[in-house]
Amino acid sequence: ATQDLDQIPFMRPITKWAYSIPYVDKVQEAVRKAFRVALTEPQGPTHIEAASEVLLQQIAPEPTAPAAYRHTVPAVCDPAQIDAAWDLISKAQRPLFVIGRGVMKERAVAAMQKLTEATGIPAAALQYSPDAFPASHPMALGPLGRNGFASANRAAPQADVIIAVGAHFDVFSTLYKYGIFSENAKIIHQTSAAGQIGIVFPVALGIAGSATSFIDGLAARAAKTGARKPWVDVAKLRAEGEAELQKVLKPDAQPIQPQFVAHIIRKALPENGILVVDAGNGGKHVRSYFKSYEPDTFLCMDDWASVGGALPIAMGVKLARPDRPVLCTGGDMGAMCNIGELETAVRENIPVVYVVFNDEGLGNERAFQNEHFGGRYFAVDYKNPDFGALAKVFGAHGERVTRPQELEGAIKRAFASGKPAVIDVMIDQNSLAPVIHR
Repeated sequence: ATQDLDQIPFMRPITKWAYSIPYVDKVQEAVRKAFRVALTEPQGPTHIEAASEVLLQQIAPEPTAPAAYRHTVPAVCDPAQIDAAWDLISKAQRPLFVIGRGVMKERAVAAMQKLTEATGIPAAALQYSPDAFPASHPMALGPLGRNGFASANRAAPQADVIIAVGAHFDVFSTLYKYGIFSENAKIIHQTSAAGQIGIVFPVALGIAGSATSFIDGLAARAAKTGARKPWVDVAKLRAEGEAELQKVLKPDAQPIQPQFVAHIIRKALPENGILVVDAGNGGKHVRSYFKSYEPDTFLCMDDWASVGGALPIAMGVKLARPDRPVLCTGGDMGAMCNIGELETAVRENIPVVYVVFNDEGLGNERAFQNEHFGGRYFAVDYKNPDFGALAKVFGAHGERVTRPQELEGAIKRAFASGKPAVIDVMIDQNSLAPVIHR
C-alpha cells in the first residue's frame, strides 16, 4: 500500500506534498503529480520517496508534455473586480502600489513600471523580492519593513489605499501588524494564490488571478480616464533616505563596520550581478544598502530563514545563470554550516564569490539579546577559522580582510580569479542591525 508522507509530522512543514512510491508503474505519475503540485500556486517543494529496487527497475518512458498533465496558463482576473479596484483607486488620495514576487515571476515588471508612470502612483516592494520593482526606477520607494528603505517606510503609513500586486505579505515587510500599513488603509490584494488573500490583514478587495491581467486591466482603465494620483515626492524621499544611510557609514573604522561592507558589496557587484543573502545580522545590513537595477538579481532565505543556505543557493544560481556575476553573503555561523560545499564548487568549477561577515559569534542573537534582555549576552561568542585560508585549502580563491580600504579590491580580485572565492571580513561585533521595526 502507498504511504502519504505528509502524515509524518516532520515532513509537513517542509513540503506541499509527499509520496512514497511502492510500485514501478507509479513512478512517472508520481513525478507528474509532484510537478503538478509544486507549480500550483502557492508554489513550493514536493517530496517523492521510493525503495532502491523500484528506482533500479527498467520502465518504458511516457513522454508527456506539461500541458497534458497540468494547468499551464494562469487564470485572468475578473474584469468586474478590476473595475471595483479602479473605483477604489480613483477615490483614493494617497494610493500606493506594493509589489510582490508574482509580478517578477510573470515577467510583468516592465508593465508594472509603465503603470506607475501613467498613474503617478509610487511603488514599494516587499522585502523578499525588492527586485520585483527595481529600486533604480524613478517611481520606486524601495523595499518595505524592518531593514528596508526609509523612503518606503515613511510613505507607506500615509497611504489610504494599498494595491498589493502579485503579493504574499511577509513578516520582514509588514511585521504582521499595523504600523507600516495604516489600520485605516483599504487593501486591494491581487495574487494568483487565492489562499493568500486576507492572511494577517483583512482586505477591502481580494482578487485572484494573474498579475499580468490585473496590471493590464488597471492600465486600460487609467488610459481611459486619464486619472493621475501623484501625492509624494519619490525622488526627495529616496534622497533623504540615501543621505541617512551614507551618514552612518564609517569608512575608516576598525574592526570594519558591517554597514560599510554592505555598501561596498553594492558598489563592487555589477548592476546585472545576482546577490544571495543569508539569514543573520549581516544580511539585515545588506538589505538596507542593496539597490536593485533589474529583476531576478536578489534572493534571500524567505520565511525559512535557513542559516547557511546562501552558498549552496548561490551555486545553483550560478549554474542556472553562468553569464552573471553571483555573490552571496552570510555570517560566520552560516559559513560554518555549509563550508564543505566549497569542495563541490571547486570540483565543478562554479565561480561564486562568498563574502563572510565574521564577527566571531552569533550577531543576530546578540541583536535579539541586546534588544530584549538589555545586552545580557549568553552563548553568542566563539572563535572561527580563517575562512579565506580555508578556501585556499579547498583550492578556491581566499582572502581575509581586516582593513576597510582593502575590501573593494578583495571583492574585485575574487571575481577576477575565475574560481569559487571566499572573502572573510572581520567586522565589528557591536554594530547590530535592528531586529524590530520602530
